[in-house]
Amino acid sequence: MVLRMWGPKATGVAQSTPADRLRRHHPGLDGLRGLAILLVLLCHFSVIPGASENDAFVLKIFHGGWCGVELFFVLSGFLITGILIDSKSDSHFFRNFYARRALRIFPLYYGFLLIYCVVLPRIPGLGVTAPADYIARPFWFWTHLSNIPMALEGVLPNSRLPFFWTLAIEEQFYLVWPLVVWLLSRLALRVACVTLLLGCMCLRFWVLNEQALHPFSVYVFALTHLDGLVMGALIASLARSRWGLDILAGMGRFAGVLAVVALLGVLYLSGWDTDTNSRPMQTVGFTLMAVMFAGLLLDVVARPQALMGNVFNHSWLRLFGRYSYAIYIYHNFIAGGCKSWLDAHFPSLLRPVLGSILPAQFLFTGICTALSLAAAWVSWHVFESHFLKLKKFFSNRTKTLNGVEPSILISQTSSGNG
Repeated sequence: MVLRMWGPKATGVAQSTPADRLRRHHPGLDGLRGLAILLVLLCHFSVIPGASENDAFVLKIFHGGWCGVELFFVLSGFLITGILIDSKSDSHFFRNFYARRALRIFPLYYGFLLIYCVVLPRIPGLGVTAPADYIARPFWFWTHLSNIPMALEGVLPNSRLPFFWTLAIEEQFYLVWPLVVWLLSRLALRVACVTLLLGCMCLRFWVLNEQALHPFSVYVFALTHLDGLVMGALIASLARSRWGLDILAGMGRFAGVLAVVALLGVLYLSGWDTDTNSRPMQTVGFTLMAVMFAGLLLDVVARPQALMGNVFNHSWLRLFGRYSYAIYIYHNFIAGGCKSWLDAHFPSLLRPVLGSILPAQFLFTGICTALSLAAAWVSWHVFESHFLKLKKFFSNRTKTLNGVEPSILISQTSSGNG
């Protein structure tokens, strides 16, 4: 019997291929997802008014946490494309994929919309009203198209639902991408990914130069913000090549460092503005950020025992990563309710201390983060987990060396988030 080996010498023990290594559960991916959601929370919870000039600099850094969305996109593209490639030969390829995605995403998403936007506003005495953007266009939210009116109008609505645009982009990607992976060979898929990556960046240049849409629109429109999803898809395909994960991870670290240097240049050209509205960030910044996070992801997957792997393997980061989808769904609702309650009962807690709003901001962020995690924990164990048990009826027959179905390991905690 001839054993397939990595390295020049045979040891008598079969070694795993890149695909086998990728199918295993990598705890570091949960840690990366934890970093992504914490960055998003840092950005979205920075809402306490009254900042001084010095406070404004710190809050500007906090607002840069929107980049957590880019990390979510890279992770989603990587995990979803990996699942699709590994299960491509299965007889129920499309049925299994769409059923498993629906069981992971739809119950919580539609359950939240139903309770928050339909049921609670109809209960007398609660004083709950549905968000204005939902009242104006409920169809777009129920069909995962809420990013489209935002792109056409060029504005982020002032309500507790606007961040659902990221979920809309991911769902639109999930709808089309299985067919793309199924139709294309590995090489053709990689060419398609590179073409989409470059095309996405060129489309943003054209939209901004021709003023075809509002500058904000390129951030929330799927065709102009596919960088992270496509970059994740590209490395999922490349990582399953004969090059091996280790070589690809080395290339990823090099590309990641170059992307960090380039991003610093983008920030310099933007006057160190971390907002998404700066022209350099809108054109090349999104792509550079996708490359940076792709390099980090590859390093964590290929070298789980190295520095980055150990950092993202910490239990507290993985805890946030495990519940990141529910945290994302609930966090803005919790922040709005928490701020209203504190303003009404403990207004002194949200006032400046020694001329700085930062102590109040840190307190508010800590309270909202803890409440969001608690709500997500309850949601998972009381509601979501029961739907996830149904995934066993839509299992792929592709197995790992240990006989564990890869999409269960990978997609159990993956979110449609961002």
